[in-house]
Amino acid sequence: MAMSTGLKRSLMAVVFIFWSVALVVFGVFGVDKPETFNLPFLSHEEKPEPNKFYPLDKLVISLPGERYPRYLLLEMALQSPSEEMESKLIASDAVLKNTMIKLMGNKSIDTLNDTNHLEQLQDEAREVLQAVLIKHGFEVQLDAVLITRLVVQ
Repeated sequence: MAMSTGLKRSLMAVVFIFWSVALVVFGVFGVDKPETFNLPFLSHEEKPEPNKFYPLDKLVISLPGERYPRYLLLEMALQSPSEEMESKLIASDAVLKNTMIKLMGNKSIDTLNDTNHLEQLQDEAREVLQAVLIKHGFEVQLDAVLITRLVVQ
């Protein structure tokens, strides 16, 4: 059964109208994503960007020993959602290193060697580093300090 010429023209006109409306809506008005209309079936929740980790340079810290001096090799990474964290770490490098030397230099060798104290050391380091950053005008949020290497010799 053949379609009549009038029916073909009407169908083509409807397709043309829908196509034109779509081009106008998505092109002329700058709407490039269907999510812009906030339709529930098209809603798209953006996932928050995960915190980034910023590794610090390794530190070698002298520790007092009973017979001879001991040394601590310490590597850490800071976890933060702050966008400007990298530039602030560069600017505050000396203060951060000094703070960690003071903090870890006062720990006993037994505490540093015991992996059961690692979580406590990380929490203490986060609190101290956060306070020192704020004290020196570096307003950034530290979510965690991760000790990635800790070697006592």
